Amino acid sequence: MKKFLAVTLALTMVLSLSASAISFLDYFSNLFGGGSSYSTSATTTATTTKATTQKTTSSTTSKTTTTSKTTTATKSYNKAITPAKTYKPSVSVPAYSGKAYVAVNGNVPFFKETEKTTVAFEYYGALDSLKRCTYTFACVGQETMPTTKRGSLSHKPTGWVQNQYDCVEGKSLYNRCHLIAWQLTGENNNKQNLLTGTRYMNVQGMIPFEDMVADYVKETGNHVMYRVTPIFSGNNLLANGVLIEGWSVEDNGDGICFNVYAYNVQPGIKIDYKTGNNSLATTTSSSSSSSSSSSSSSSTSSSTAAKKITVIVNKSGYKTHLPTCGSAKNMATKNRINFTGTVDELLAKYPKATSAGCCKPF
Repeated sequence: MKKFLAVTLALTMVLSLSASAISFLDYFSNLFGGGSSYSTSATTTATTTKATTQKTTSSTTSKTTTTSKTTTATKSYNKAITPAKTYKPSVSVPAYSGKAYVAVNGNVPFFKETEKTTVAFEYYGALDSLKRCTYTFACVGQETMPTTKRGSLSHKPTGWVQNQYDCVEGKSLYNRCHLIAWQLTGENNNKQNLLTGTRYMNVQGMIPFEDMVADYVKETGNHVMYRVTPIFSGNNLLANGVLIEGWSVEDNGDGICFNVYAYNVQPGIKIDYKTGNNSLATTTSSSSSSSSSSSSSSSTSSSTAAKKITVIVNKSGYKTHLPTCGSAKNMATKNRINFTGTVDELLAKYPKATSAGCCKPF
């Protein structure tokens, strides 16, 4: 019995001490705000913050992707590049059939990602063993455009056998064609940038794309990757044609994207591409075709003058574009003039207005 009472007394004392300890802990827990509740709150807060962060990050990524191609391109292509010393694209085109140029590779240029940049540069490939120009490559921007008047040309490229013909515009068969136009880089009497080309190729095949790039750069301030490569057969001194590639960087090709081959031919003229020698074609069909084409062009021009058109005129230079033209879409709002009327009315209101070579609205 005494042992039982002793055990009972011991248990009573232990229980009493435990209750006191629990009360003691509760007291301090209440005094300092409660440890368990704080931990739960912190866990909840951390979980909420993580979810919010994930949601915010996802939203930001989506916004960055859809806001503007310009931002993405600028971040991706803002490093200087070193152009390859040589460039020999594999080009297969049909024989000339009346069109000054044809699209190559679905009109998509061959630029690699590592060849794209917003850092302006110019590269003119060295002449080959036959003294022929090879290729030119540039990132064209407003900073590369000429600021002085154009000088004279004296260099005679390979195949330069000049003759005059009545069926050729301006009579001279050949032009010293700048691979990269003077209006884009200000490079003039550079033998590595000059090619013997027919008047037809220069005016009908090359200038439209040069004007397109120049207009776009002036109107947007963006940059364009631009590469021109003459295509020779064997050891011929005169090129069969030129490959012209263009791609606008900041908008990922939305404004400028082309890959064309311009034929180095002249309707009505027979040309020996080995030497550059030339003569009037033995048949008059080509020559008369060229004449009738000019005649038709004149009558078309007259009818166009009375035709009603809708165009966008750029206040800076008064180049006129179709509303669907990439240059018109990228034109600064402050420079846009919307016009609907005849060509005669357009020129009466804006005497300096000219048709942009990229879209030829009239």
